Amino acid sequence: MNGPKGWKFCEFNTVLSSAKAVSGKPYIHRVLCVSGPLTDAKWSRLLEVVASTAVTKTMREGAGITSDRWAAAT
Repeated sequence: MNGPKGWKFCEFNTVLSSAKAVSGKPYIHRVLCVSGPLTDAKWSRLLEVVASTAVTKTMREGAGITSDRWAAAT
């Protein structure tokens, strides 16, 4: 698997957790896991890239959330 700028790693996973801050405002914390070694500089850059994704920007703007049932094939 190739990451940003052709970085090589085999697997990329993200674990999300949500909670409320003392102020009552909800927040999401994510933990990134990359197989293979990354330097501190590359980790910093990866965190910058993740912070600027469309999903992150949408969440920061307070997007609404909808849900639907997935109809399993019969």
